[in-house]
Amino acid sequence: MSLLDTLKWQLSRFRSQMTMTLAPILPYPPPKPVDLHGKRALVTGANVGIGKEIALWFAAHGAEAEEACQDIRHTTGNNKVFVEVVDLGSFASVKAFLERWGKRSSEERAVDILVNNAGMSTSKKLTSLDGFEMTYEVNHLSAFLLTNALLNRGCLTPKARIVIISSYGMNGSPPLKPDDMNASDLLGGTEEGGALDWKVTFELYSRTKAMQVIWARELQDRLSRSSQLNGIMVQSCHPGLVTSTIWSREDGAGAFKSTSVGEEIDYMLAR
Repeated sequence: MSLLDTLKWQLSRFRSQMTMTLAPILPYPPPKPVDLHGKRALVTGANVGIGKEIALWFAAHGAEAEEACQDIRHTTGNNKVFVEVVDLGSFASVKAFLERWGKRSSEERAVDILVNNAGMSTSKKLTSLDGFEMTYEVNHLSAFLLTNALLNRGCLTPKARIVIISSYGMNGSPPLKPDDMNASDLLGGTEEGGALDWKVTFELYSRTKAMQVIWARELQDRLSRSSQLNGIMVQSCHPGLVTSTIWSREDGAGAFKSTSVGEEIDYMLAR
């Protein structure tokens, strides 16, 4: 990493820290009025947490929301909310969804907003059936597969928006190693299903979040150079510190609740 790159990273980290410090005490800006009628939004991980709130907001503003939870219809009064079951821990499941999506009419498969939100952390060493560390596949590889397949199949509209939910945790990522993307440097000789300590759990997660930011920038750069896809905008963001289930699942961060790490998590979420 060059001196300039290091400086940029430090400035970005400082800005993120200041934002997290000041956000709880600053007035929340009122949302801008927006009309999403006639727009179709595809949100991954919309059954709980941040994804569900995103889908609720889209539906409340008129968008046709896909892969959303059933009760969103009742909450918002928007009947154009549909559920698709996809396991991002399986490339076969993602491909099966893409096949189903491709059978729709050209109008019904057009996506105006794609939000890659689904994510996980794990307190155990888990390898997917595709042979990848599970955090890596769920948080990054499957989103990469889904997004690029929709692009290549012409499913994203000319002015579509692609949003990749990353995290401030990206700043805790260990160096990315292109020749070792399956985290053997972190997992070492840990057996399949073996327990991980908090440091490794966090680094597996934060590394995927750094990958998402790098991917977003690279994808935007490539789309901007395309004569047909240069109207599509790609953005990655830190959603803020949210008390979603990613913090409480017993197979993830919740496994550390009885430790000093759990006390730190509770403190952060209470801010």
